[in-house]
Amino acid sequence: MKDGFAERFEQFKTNKSTLEFIVNPLNTNTNEINIEPFGIDAGSLQMQLLDLKTKDLWSGKFTELKSKLEVQKCMHIAQHKWTALKE
Repeated sequence: MKDGFAERFEQFKTNKSTLEFIVNPLNTNTNEINIEPFGIDAGSLQMQLLDLKTKDLWSGKFTELKSKLEVQKCMHIAQHKWTALKE
């Protein structure tokens, strides 16, 4: 079981750039990510990212939505109660 966990976490380490791309595509080097899971060729991905980065409307919208999600996540965490624990 320990080896299974070690292997799984090693996959996270090797896919770090790809996971960072999902969280913040505006600050990612496309040469470092594994695009196979996205089902898109490298040229198309680079063109779409270039469009996202250069158009203020899209980059502003992405940044705005990301900050709203962070606020919602914090509100959800603040409302969480540990009712499953017995005293």
